[in-house]
Amino acid sequence: MEQATFPNFRLCQFVLDKNGCITGASADAADRICSPHKEISGLPLRELLLSIESTWESLLPEDVEKWPDELFLPWENTGTRMAAGLSLNILQCGESWMATAAPALCPGDGLEQASLQDIPTNAATVGQLFLRLRTAESRLNNYLHNFPGIFFSQRPDFSFSYIGPGLSDKLEMNTRPLLRNGSQFLDLILKADRAGFLKDIEQSSIRSESFSLNYRIKSPTTGSIVYIMDVRTPRLSPGGLLLGYEGVMIDVTRQSIAEARLSRSAWKENLATITSGLIHDFSNVMAGIFSLSELYCSSLEKEHPWQRGMYQIMESSREARKLVRRIIDLNREVAGQKNYFNLENLLGEQMDLIRAVLPKHTKIETEMTGEELPVYLDDVSFRQTILNLAINSRDAIERDGSIRIKVSKVEADGLIFEKAPGFTSVAPKEGVLIEFSDTGCGIPQELLARIWDPFFTTKEATRGSGFGLYNARLFIAQSKGRIAVHSEVGKGTSFYIYLPLADFSEALDAEEESVTAEGECPRRRHCVAIIASGDTANFDVVGRMHEREWELICFKRPEALRRYLRETPRSPDLLLTILLGADNVDSAFVKELKDAHESMKFAVLSSGRSLDELPAEDLALMNLSIEDHGAPDEVVQQLEKLLLT
Repeated sequence: MEQATFPNFRLCQFVLDKNGCITGASADAADRICSPHKEISGLPLRELLLSIESTWESLLPEDVEKWPDELFLPWENTGTRMAAGLSLNILQCGESWMATAAPALCPGDGLEQASLQDIPTNAATVGQLFLRLRTAESRLNNYLHNFPGIFFSQRPDFSFSYIGPGLSDKLEMNTRPLLRNGSQFLDLILKADRAGFLKDIEQSSIRSESFSLNYRIKSPTTGSIVYIMDVRTPRLSPGGLLLGYEGVMIDVTRQSIAEARLSRSAWKENLATITSGLIHDFSNVMAGIFSLSELYCSSLEKEHPWQRGMYQIMESSREARKLVRRIIDLNREVAGQKNYFNLENLLGEQMDLIRAVLPKHTKIETEMTGEELPVYLDDVSFRQTILNLAINSRDAIERDGSIRIKVSKVEADGLIFEKAPGFTSVAPKEGVLIEFSDTGCGIPQELLARIWDPFFTTKEATRGSGFGLYNARLFIAQSKGRIAVHSEVGKGTSFYIYLPLADFSEALDAEEESVTAEGECPRRRHCVAIIASGDTANFDVVGRMHEREWELICFKRPEALRRYLRETPRSPDLLLTILLGADNVDSAFVKELKDAHESMKFAVLSSGRSLDELPAEDLALMNLSIEDHGAPDEVVQQLEKLLLT
């Protein structure tokens, strides 16, 4: 193809009067824009430009006042519009106009069909082309690094010709081998998902239409599992041969785990409703067995051959009743209420459930002080924390592993985490230290800092949610305690929990805030009642309210809150209704509370559904309506503003 010819345009400026006629110009301006007119003073700029290229007539309005501020005039060569021309910038200065003409590339969309022959080779135009390329490259690079998805180009054998930087960050591994070997990518996919992935690929790759896949990949370095939504488009040859794929991977771990938790929570709630009566019936049956066996045992002589067996029946039924009582206590509705307890009694009562969740041959060692160790805490959350540690140990230990629970008293200013490197600290006041150790597989050092994060788990969704240790740390913070961990791969893991001993002023402090240095009057803590069908510990906004030491009372159903209000002299300052999925506001209950508690305020937090989807009459009952967009601090600020008005 013959090289296109371009005029040698150079930068020049013109001063125009209100009619668009040239009153002044750069030296040799006519030569700079290749004009056939050498005397240009007094000549309309439009006429001058049209004498250079007549095809610009449709682009140049006759009235200079109607000219756009920026205008590109493309050069035409033998009837073909080129990818370069004149760039014209117009600026009004009083009654005069300043016009600047300069050689330029056409706008980006005009370059799509251009070839190298269509672009002039002068330094100015090449410089503009280079600058555009650098700008585009920089923007693309920023987009690839900051976009939440991972762009990729993949060959039919699943090796990558390109893969975005996000995958190496998520898996904390070098992804270069994936560019050469497709089997290494397949090895990242969990075995349970691999067959489904290959089947979906085979079925969907025969058409050049986009399709999506969902699967899980496991980091070979950290063991963490990432849930992926893969949206890809096959590239096919004209004959239908598969050439590869273009697509994007999106991390949907949080959404997948949340959906799984929501589904399990709904099932557990239904199961709890079905079995709640059965638990009490079972307890009653065991009470009858215990009473009858106790009667027979007391009537038999010690030497009677049945006496020993009857005594064993009596003791077993007693243990069964205690175990049922532990289950009822662990799952009772009202959580978040603190009281005084003897710590060693709480631990002793929890041992029944710990033995139930651990493998049968697990050796359990306990070392208690035998002293009264009063603590002020929420016993439900404490039981759940200890049970979560036991469940983690169960998943880590081998068949003949062992668990050790040690309780020791700590003096004020004494070291509490000597055995946990990086956590060394002193006790702010006299307290108690619980050491919960196992002989399991241990936790890699690179994961220790992440085990407290919500949603982080190396287990499958059916076995772990990533909230156990997050909730444990939240409970410890709410109890003004501290928690640390030490682990060695192949040797085991130890958790250390420090809790302050109660001095029996805590209940009073819970009702009033401390007097400030300026001598202000003490203020009552905000008291918030929460109604949510799911576990409120899963919501970051609830954790933020706990951190601010708000008094929170959580309920699953309005009936439980109604019963609570009948039994307490103090009504909450705020009722926060958290809606999950298709939940709706109980408008009749809200109206009932509005009539009975005039000072109470009402707010709704919608999680996963737009407020526009909720009935307008329900929202009208609320003092505040918020959508949960994952910004808990902002939500708490809005709630606090409402409480202070």
